[in-house]
Amino acid sequence: LIIEPFAEDSGRYECVAVNVAGEARCDADCIVQSPTKPEKPTTPGSEKPPHIVEKLKSQSVEEGSKVIFRCRIEGKPTPTARWLRGENIVKPSRYFQMTRQGEYYQLVISEAFPEDEGTYKCVAENKLGSIQTSAQLKVRPIENLDAPPTITALKDASVTEGMPAQFKTTVTGKVKATSVQWFREGALIPETPDFQMIFDGNSAVLLIGTTYEEDSGIFTVRVTSSTGQVESSAKLTVKSKD
Repeated sequence: LIIEPFAEDSGRYECVAVNVAGEARCDADCIVQSPTKPEKPTTPGSEKPPHIVEKLKSQSVEEGSKVIFRCRIEGKPTPTARWLRGENIVKPSRYFQMTRQGEYYQLVISEAFPEDEGTYKCVAENKLGSIQTSAQLKVRPIENLDAPPTITALKDASVTEGMPAQFKTTVTGKVKATSVQWFREGALIPETPDFQMIFDGNSAVLLIGTTYEEDSGIFTVRVTSSTGQVESSAKLTVKSKD
């Protein structure tokens, strides 16, 4: 919930829901428009040529990603716009959509590929003149899927009996939640209300809600992918309340 949106809040928002079985994602674009004012009768004195309020911004994205080029252009009568890549006109298609909302002009590339790299221009014009703004698009290759996963080392923990404890590691590489396992003294830990495994983004966490002296020992996280396996261990010491 965005209580009071401003122009700089415009962009793509993503919701990520995670549990032990996996994750689900959805996203949407938010465009914050300037307040609309009542239209006044057009007179020669109120007409004005196109004027750029917000320029296009250059972008660098990973191959297959969605790209949104957006600019804000004023003018009376309302300018019409055309989009070009280099000197070639960009035509609407399954991968390229052009929209206008008020003074905002937008080009959406649903999936960017290396051949889409280049200079993109928005040319806006009305009967009083034309203007253009341009930006660069760079498309990076997808990360090497053959690289094995890596993790940061777990840190030893010491708590008083009855207090919570946690172990955390940061994972890099293409890994699913089901590929992260936690062990205590070599035995696989099942998920229970007292032992919760969380995998959010690239963070893997083992959360122990309530600790007991018998929980003391060596805890290990093991991350497995199709390209390799890596693990890290740390010691948990649970001190008696006495």
